[in-house]
Amino acid sequence: GIDIWKIYFPMRKKKKNATKIITNKSFVQGFDTFLPCRIGIITKSYKDVMALKEFGLQSVTLASESTPLSRDEFFKLKSYCDFVVSLLDYDLAGVRMANYLKRTYNVKPFMLTRGYGTKDFSDFRETYGKERTIMLINQAIDSISDMIEYSKQLNKQTLWI
Repeated sequence: GIDIWKIYFPMRKKKKNATKIITNKSFVQGFDTFLPCRIGIITKSYKDVMALKEFGLQSVTLASESTPLSRDEFFKLKSYCDFVVSLLDYDLAGVRMANYLKRTYNVKPFMLTRGYGTKDFSDFRETYGKERTIMLINQAIDSISDMIEYSKQLNKQTLWI
């Protein structure tokens, strides 16, 4: 068989030639545990995939915030869920990738802005606890449900010729 590996060095300082991740292949992680769902999430780290899983949310992680999903990867993800959102870091790389996903695949971006004092979902969970995280998830789901309903109404009003 073909071995695919990814090694993460969380304590390594970011330097010019010292990356925190070493891998032999660029790939999307999370498809192996992804279940059919209403809302699928694209995130930036496997740590976030695991934290989201704790709340019953299905997600995949990009190889990096500078490596976009391929068309085949996106449509594989879309075959498992009705609606896809991104939950990337609120930094330059994350905003760029969120914009790319929005333009290319119409993926709605969600971000934890600096007002929360955390950089990603798993940090939010750790900082604010389970109850506050559930409140945040419910707000996001309400927002997504409103978008889905609005989209349905637009489709009903559109005269297809």
